[in-house]
Amino acid sequence: HSGKYGSGEATILDPGQFVANFKTIFQSEKHLLYSLIIALAVLLLALLPAINRRIINKKYIFALAGVSAALMAGILAISKHFAFYYLIPYSLLTVFNAYLVISILLEIISFKRNWLECLLYLAVALIMIANPKSLPRYREYLKVRQHNFENKQTIKRHVSGLEIKDALILSADNWHIKQESGLFFGMLMTPGGKRHFGRQLNTLYPDTYLFKEWEGRFYDWFDQPHEANVLVERYPEITAIVKHYNPGVFEKLEATFLETGKADIEIIYQEPSTKLQIYRIDRKSTAEE
Repeated sequence: HSGKYGSGEATILDPGQFVANFKTIFQSEKHLLYSLIIALAVLLLALLPAINRRIINKKYIFALAGVSAALMAGILAISKHFAFYYLIPYSLLTVFNAYLVISILLEIISFKRNWLECLLYLAVALIMIANPKSLPRYREYLKVRQHNFENKQTIKRHVSGLEIKDALILSADNWHIKQESGLFFGMLMTPGGKRHFGRQLNTLYPDTYLFKEWEGRFYDWFDQPHEANVLVERYPEITAIVKHYNPGVFEKLEATFLETGKADIEIIYQEPSTKLQIYRIDRKSTAEE
């Protein structure tokens, strides 16, 4: 996808890629399409006045509409940035959709609920399990989760023991790499966060900055921007922790400081598997300049 965290032009989405991903989802995961079509047909049937009067528990209708809307919204969101394992939570919604569809149909035909109803739900579950793609997809998902967990442990091990120098700069696509990262994210996502929490966070974690790579500037707890040359003049030695899937972010940070002509930048830790790099940025002496 494009935008500040993508590799394309700075737009919200790439229409061509969006449509291609949308087609791929419905061509490869047909149970999602079938689930939505059946749910829509049952909803339209249940809304017919003659049929609607026979449904005692109207909550089934509202629930089916809500779950189907959530399923469709998820598919549209994933079409912007697609990976098969993103679909797994939404595949689970199709089971709930099936339950609601059956419940509404049983209400329509005034079916007395007994062991036969259980067999219907069991049949739906067996159909889902029998899908030849289901188990491999879940295995793939578990591998991704395990890989992410191991990466987090590796990052935590190296970052937690790191000696921070005069100032700390953070740039991450995963906010869990360090406590300050999560706090920056929470503050920025909270309305009026800098007004309510900026002073307190600046007291607890002074000389800490967030690198906004699409601007090439560094923001403090008050969400005030600072240029690289200002930071170099203010701090003799800076530690920068960068964890990002986009290699352009590393290059941008390095170039931002090198362009000042006042700093030397050195990678003191690098782990390609976790996309983590830690830098030491030293202010040049007057003689070196």
